[in-house]
Amino acid sequence: MKEKLSRKDLQQLAETRATCLCHNLRRSSRAVTRLYDEAMAPAGLPANQMAILVGIALLDQPTISALAREMAMDPSTLSRNLRPLEQEGLLQIKTGIKQREKRLVVTAKGIRRIKRALPFWAKAQAKLTKRMQPDLQEEVLAALADLTSDAQTMAKRA
Repeated sequence: MKEKLSRKDLQQLAETRATCLCHNLRRSSRAVTRLYDEAMAPAGLPANQMAILVGIALLDQPTISALAREMAMDPSTLSRNLRPLEQEGLLQIKTGIKQREKRLVVTAKGIRRIKRALPFWAKAQAKLTKRMQPDLQEEVLAALADLTSDAQTMAKRA
């Protein structure tokens, strides 16, 4: 006999999904990322790549591990995301003081791409925040920072 979910099971699943932070954050993240990706397409820099380049620039030649911590990413996932940026000449991976240490540097081409993307990013940001109630953006950002910090502290691979 084939196993089936009962009406009660389905109701419980629906309630669980409706209150699940992971599901709802990922859903929101995909929708927001799509908005920014579409807005920044003319600059040829998707939101994820923009975030990586900006992170590298702000941290000033971070190691892959330092950038991964800052972005709350697994270092191997970050490394996979760095490859296309390196191949396109937007960043360089240099050997640090220690031979095994890899330092990330935004190239001149990468800086030009960031500058080209910024107006498109600003347009997407304005479009999204315009729909929010006053002060909601600050509240959302603060809540997300707290949630990220708490989750990183609780995760096994923090």
